[in-house]
Amino acid sequence: MKKLLTLVVFLMISSAFSATKSFVDRFPFKYHLENVTVYSDISEEFSRTHAEHCLKVWKYYSKLFAKTPGKSIELFYTKNQTLYNAILKRYPTIVLKGARQVTANWTGDHRQWFIMPYTEPDFGTQLHEISHDFLYHTYPGCDAYPWFREGSAMYFESGRMDDAGNLVVEKPFESLKVMFDNWRDKNRLIPLKRLLSMPQKEYYRGEFYKHYSQSMMLYYYLMKKHPAVMDRLLGAINRGRIKRNSQIIDFIIKNTGMDLMKLEKEYARP
Repeated sequence: MKKLLTLVVFLMISSAFSATKSFVDRFPFKYHLENVTVYSDISEEFSRTHAEHCLKVWKYYSKLFAKTPGKSIELFYTKNQTLYNAILKRYPTIVLKGARQVTANWTGDHRQWFIMPYTEPDFGTQLHEISHDFLYHTYPGCDAYPWFREGSAMYFESGRMDDAGNLVVEKPFESLKVMFDNWRDKNRLIPLKRLLSMPQKEYYRGEFYKHYSQSMMLYYYLMKKHPAVMDRLLGAINRGRIKRNSQIIDFIIKNTGMDLMKLEKEYARP
């Protein structure tokens, strides 16, 4: 499970852009494609393939969400722990133990991501983290109760971008699914009533892997069994009609015709 999950709490720095310039020379392989720029100290091929994938991700989320996090994005990939530590010192973040190493900065007009890839290609990090940016800019309240934020991001990370630029999700993220099944079989799942009302500080403490896995499995269940409901839910979020966590829960209950007790039984089935 190493380097799977990341909690990113961003500290906005007004002089961010000028500060980032000092790091650029440490990334010799740059690839620019439309509104995406990828820097790496890994290889030219790595920068190219990750820029191409990121552009697909950006275009997909641009269609899915009403608002974009600026008009462009920069990603910096390094395998140099010393360099990453220096960047992390400049742009601090709270990282969960065992998480992949990712931090970010908002320059004032676009996001910059700094990533230690945990696999190659590291496309899952893009699908997960960039979804947070798009969701936050469309629905700023998503951070208060993270189940929807993290559930959707883990759902997106479970998939892959096809040649046409569509996200294909055939099954949930395997390692979290195994954990979920184990907890379910031991009757150790957290009741949905508690999970869906769990505030940020509690969500990212304690059994946070359980929080992530259950959020992912609930979102996956809703997308597979109630896609029309989820489509209408996202439409309501995009139109600004849903601004609070309680509204999301009420929407799901009303439109699926299930209370939380019934929903709990349905999504937890093998």
